[in-house]
Amino acid sequence: MGLETVVETFRSIVGPFMKLFEGVSPASTAAAIGLIILLFMAGFYAIYGLVKLGKLVWNLRVKSVTVGLTLLGITLIALAILLPY
Repeated sequence: MGLETVVETFRSIVGPFMKLFEGVSPASTAAAIGLIILLFMAGFYAIYGLVKLGKLVWNLRVKSVTVGLTLLGITLIALAILLPY
């Protein structure tokens, strides 16, 4: 049971996974992993922001909610006017 056996066992386990990356450059693999990490972080912060926004809206007074909804409505109408069909 030498080092060769350990290496051969490792190659038999990892071998099928390495075939998936044959012909793929290391740069594109690193870029894909980086994008996945960035998307994960963006999703995390989006959920975090939505929770904070929900807590903020939940604690607002009626007048603040009314003003906020009015501004949201005006913004959506302005977007509908400005965006092409």
